[in-house]
Amino acid sequence: MGYPTLMGCTDTDTYHGSTTFHAESVSVLYEKPVWFKVVRADREDAQEELIFRIATVLQKGSHHSKMLKMQITSEDDPFFLHSMEITEEDFQTLKLDQSILVDFGAFSNELIDLLEACVHARGEENPQFRAILKLDAGFSTFSVLEVNKFKHLCHISLSFRPGNDAAIKQYLASRLTEVKGERENLRTSLESTSGRLETTVSSEAKLIKELSE
Repeated sequence: MGYPTLMGCTDTDTYHGSTTFHAESVSVLYEKPVWFKVVRADREDAQEELIFRIATVLQKGSHHSKMLKMQITSEDDPFFLHSMEITEEDFQTLKLDQSILVDFGAFSNELIDLLEACVHARGEENPQFRAILKLDAGFSTFSVLEVNKFKHLCHISLSFRPGNDAAIKQYLASRLTEVKGERENLRTSLESTSGRLETTVSSEAKLIKELSE
């Protein structure tokens, strides 16, 4: 994995991303539980399993430009939502600020590699890769650290926005739509499987009858 391609961030390098974008179509690239160290000002740091989702969104308009939309959510708290959006234009600033060596098209794959490294390190006493979510009033910071004998190396640092009431309602509505779609797909698959099973049983009965004659 090419982890060194995403590195060089400090607290002042944290990227805030885009604020407005009109979606046309969404394609989910990654959605998986990731073990996070969650840092809060009003309580002790905690280890929590959070869902990290990365999707590409095609923007409406003449250019049909793409955006990456990232969300951090919790299976235990439906109102826990932190999100970030970054367009290809925004990425150029991020690339410069954090010394990223890949282009926009490869960024999501590199980020997924880092998240997978954090997933694989779960349960280790001293994990080499750690996902960090720092919660502050009005914003949150997601980062991935690589820990070695010499130093803590920050590969990426991004500023997320906590969801307000409208954003949370929109998120829950979209998740409901997705669940309904999954249910419909399962129902269709079940009906198809049931049809094939009936055909197989009928063929079996026919063969048994022919063999007994």
